[in-house]
Amino acid sequence: GVRLIPALIALSAVWALADPFPSPFVRAPLCRLFPGWQSLRRGLAAFLLFAVAITMKPQSGFALPVMLYALYRRHLHGRSGREIVDGLLSIALVGALSVALWLVSGPAFRLGPVKLVAVYRDTSNAYPYTSANAFNLWGALGFWRHDSTGSHVMTLFGITARNLGVLLFLAGIVLILWQTHRAIEAGAREARVLTAAAAVTALLGHTALTRLHGRYLFAALVGPPPPAFSRALPPAQ
Repeated sequence: GVRLIPALIALSAVWALADPFPSPFVRAPLCRLFPGWQSLRRGLAAFLLFAVAITMKPQSGFALPVMLYALYRRHLHGRSGREIVDGLLSIALVGALSVALWLVSGPAFRLGPVKLVAVYRDTSNAYPYTSANAFNLWGALGFWRHDSTGSHVMTLFGITARNLGVLLFLAGIVLILWQTHRAIEAGAREARVLTAAAAVTALLGHTALTRLHGRYLFAALVGPPPPAFSRALPPAQ
């Protein structure tokens, strides 16, 4: 349903930022294409939509671990022998076509594959600070502090803020995917679990990683239906 959340209205209709545009391209695969998906064609459509979201906003990549889990579940989970080989080939095809679609976005801006990757790298290095006004873990410890190099680099336990943020993010991803797997195996509704997992992953990225703006929280706010965060997800009927 419609979400009358002031932050979402301000970020989209009021400030006219681009962050809302990729959201349908992330949510559609999780809510519509993956649940009940038994064909390679639907999975390919899901990842092509996701590639479009990445071209709009790289922050859409927060949902990638959940997308990859869904791909694993469709093509490798519970399979053996020849089925695993077929599954790996299907995953390779989906991955290759999705990356190809992402690379196609470059020539429109006179960017070849190498330059396109360089743009993403340079963008990620544009704000080498703990927090660019994002009210997350690093914002609580100090805004605009160098996170990896430069003077007065913030460190915790002898680890730079950037590296520690990445470690926290990766550990959190493992936990989220494990809980996602357990919930689906227990009979919870797949669409609801995947959508909630993608939102939690985006929230985790916003909380744990450095160099983020506050608006990157958009993906976590807009994604899940409110009941998706209940402790006991309703089982499929």
